[in-house]
Amino acid sequence: MKSFKKKVLWLPKWYPNKFDLLDGVFTVDHAKSAAEYCDIFVLFVHSDSDLKERRKEVYSEVNGYPELTVYFRHRNVGVKAIDKLLIGIKYIRTQFKAYKSVKKIWGQPDITHVHTLLRSSILSLWLKWVKGTPFFVTEHWSGFDPSTKYKIGKIKRAVIRIVLNNAVCSTAVSNYLLKQIKSYAPNARYSIISNAVNEKVFYPRERTQRKKKKIIHISTLDDYPKNFGNILRSIAEVVKVETNFELHVIGKGEERGKQEQLATELGLHNSSVFFRGYLEKEIVAKEIAESDFMILFSSHETQSCVVLEALMCGIPVIVPDLGGVQEIVNEINGAAVTPSSNTDFSEAIISFIREDQKFNSKAILSDALKYGYESIGKQFVELYSKV
Repeated sequence: MKSFKKKVLWLPKWYPNKFDLLDGVFTVDHAKSAAEYCDIFVLFVHSDSDLKERRKEVYSEVNGYPELTVYFRHRNVGVKAIDKLLIGIKYIRTQFKAYKSVKKIWGQPDITHVHTLLRSSILSLWLKWVKGTPFFVTEHWSGFDPSTKYKIGKIKRAVIRIVLNNAVCSTAVSNYLLKQIKSYAPNARYSIISNAVNEKVFYPRERTQRKKKKIIHISTLDDYPKNFGNILRSIAEVVKVETNFELHVIGKGEERGKQEQLATELGLHNSSVFFRGYLEKEIVAKEIAESDFMILFSSHETQSCVVLEALMCGIPVIVPDLGGVQEIVNEINGAAVTPSSNTDFSEAIISFIREDQKFNSKAILSDALKYGYESIGKQFVELYSKV
């Protein structure tokens, strides 16, 4: 039974699509958690250079709630500034036209909810100013972090400020990210809603007896921001003193070939490090639950969904002591090491392999349940109740 009766239209900037099935998967987890208690509809817009018609609508309920993905035709002219302007105009125009389809399928929303700024928020602003429809914002983007390579221009900063000041409330997935966002509009209203994990998929399981410890890492395998090359270099140092382990790497990305070559050069490939590629979520959950611990060594993180998934499976983690990920880790569930220090990272891995510290799977899970669908879904209900 739904706990919140009003209709909430979700407008994500990132969402899984035919070009990238993993794009914005954290938004899907948020949507699934909210859909347990709220009547939501997801509207997502994406460009398509191969599209013959001007736009194409794809309706689905595969995730347990109605969603409409709309592709619009766009072919670059070759001038970056012009292409950026044209794609922005086409995006907004397509979003407004798609909104008419949403109303025919589902009805008019009582609330809109923007997920990741900025272009996805234009419809919400218009509905607020013209129709009086309140809206919320949820932010995941690491670009707000001044320590990253991303730069936000003056015009974009000004529009972000307008959006935040007009929202009923804006949420971030961590206190660290929220602090950065607040600098754009200090007097706006804010809250924290973590990323969500499906507790029916990610949960502790009985582990098979193995001769070697199983370590797991999940990412896009790039050097920035996942720092994967230094993970391999750290593992190369670990094997000099400890060989009782295997690192299983799950994920795909443009740099996978380069990283496999590096692993070969370091003498790790298919001996200490095994590249597993892309796996379906249910298989990933099983792989995590059967591991002894997870490692992450990113240059920056707003939070980290894979770390939350590991904790829901009851396994400890090693993470860099930075950003939003440091807020997750405590003495119950893992260790946070000096960022960018291969030595500290290697020493932590060796310590975990040797079980210098014992971790309790039930205690880890009990502490992590606040990230489950049930908990996060209820937080969305509480958020919408502010209207």
